[in-house]
Amino acid sequence: MKKNLITAGIIALTAVLALIVIDYISSRKKFAYYFTDVKEGKFEIALTVTGELVAEKSVDILAPSIVQQDDQRQQQQQQQMQGNRGGQRGQGFSGGFSSGSMMRMVSGNSGSGGNIRLSPLRITDIIPEGTIVKKGDYIAQLDKTEYDNNLKTYREQLTTYKSQLDLRILDSAVMLSGLRDDIKNQIFLIEEAEMKYRNLKYEAPDIIRKAEINLDREKRVLEQKQRSYVLRQAQNLQIITNLKFQVSQLEETISRLEEVLREFTITAPADGMVVYKRDPTGVKRKVGSMIPPFDRVVATIPDLSVMLSKVYISEIDVSKIRTGLPVEITMDAFPGKSLKGTITNVANIGETLPNTDTKVYETIIKIKGSDPDLRPSMTTTNKIVIKVIDNAVYIPTECIYSTADSIPFVYTRNKLKQIVIPGESNEKMTVVQKGLKPGASVYVIEPSNPEKFRLAGKDLIPLLKGKNMTARL
Repeated sequence: MKKNLITAGIIALTAVLALIVIDYISSRKKFAYYFTDVKEGKFEIALTVTGELVAEKSVDILAPSIVQQDDQRQQQQQQQMQGNRGGQRGQGFSGGFSSGSMMRMVSGNSGSGGNIRLSPLRITDIIPEGTIVKKGDYIAQLDKTEYDNNLKTYREQLTTYKSQLDLRILDSAVMLSGLRDDIKNQIFLIEEAEMKYRNLKYEAPDIIRKAEINLDREKRVLEQKQRSYVLRQAQNLQIITNLKFQVSQLEETISRLEEVLREFTITAPADGMVVYKRDPTGVKRKVGSMIPPFDRVVATIPDLSVMLSKVYISEIDVSKIRTGLPVEITMDAFPGKSLKGTITNVANIGETLPNTDTKVYETIIKIKGSDPDLRPSMTTTNKIVIKVIDNAVYIPTECIYSTADSIPFVYTRNKLKQIVIPGESNEKMTVVQKGLKPGASVYVIEPSNPEKFRLAGKDLIPLLKGKNMTARL
């Protein structure tokens, strides 16, 4: 019984001692979080921003070309076509193809072919982004319903115009043939009048005069018929020429429209990977998106051998960076992979991105070398190294406090309220120019009894005031 009591006592004592040791170790660890050591070494001043990968060069995949019509040429062509219609109306001709419809579809002269004026185009189908394609492979399909209807209308109008042209040519041949017959008949009448006039030379003078007047009248009628024939021939020729012009214009319009409609099925202009185009608001163009006339890019095929990281620097930080600065680049897609880059361009004019109020400046970072894993639009983390200080003495920025007179100081482990002269800082650390030595231990958070700390380093106050004065100047 006595042996059991002794054993139980030893066990209880051991447990108590274990708890005391654990509590002591825990308190030491917790206490250690209050302090940090002053470090010495290379100090980097850097700016970290997120961005995305883009290719330095790429091939644009374009929708059909859209030609802006020259106003002066349009006015001249309208006047010409109105004149043509005027001549046609004079001959009782009316066509179904108006100049307004022609001008909406055709620009340029009749010898250069028609150029189609297109409205914004809608994407009805497109292959998935990231698809690897070969030159000539299918990329996308644009909606051509409206233009198919236009093509049908123009073909019907062309058939009508050709029928009217054939009819006009036939009518002209019949009419001119009749006029020629009239001229021949009139020539016979003149010959007959001349014979009568010659046979009346022994008749009374008034009879001879009457025959002479009749001969002159028949000659004048012949001259009138000959002039009328020439005028009608020229008139018919002009009408036929105008009709042929209209037919030519329609044929050119139809030919150009057929060519453009073939371009509504978009194919790859080169080998590579398809990347969707982003519009000015940053939205990718996909099925249902509209392609405006002034920006015909449907997608791009980037050159993956040279990649860039595009970032936007706030107007607060843009003055800190410049071209040529080195950059360390990491990517969310490949943890642990690090790339090197250099700033190659900083925009001179700021812009406001969607859903933001501050101005930012587009900055381009060129990645050194090539990596087959890199793809456009991958998110990047870019550490821009602004400055490197060798053998710097530095501490966490939160260790530095200020007096009511804006005198910076730190709390040291040996119960000092040490005045310091801070230097440059980065996102976490601040360089200490004077007041601390490497290896010293300082408080990370303010101690519970700061009034018991003795002020030290008063000899640095004049230097601080001089430094502040210089900064103000």
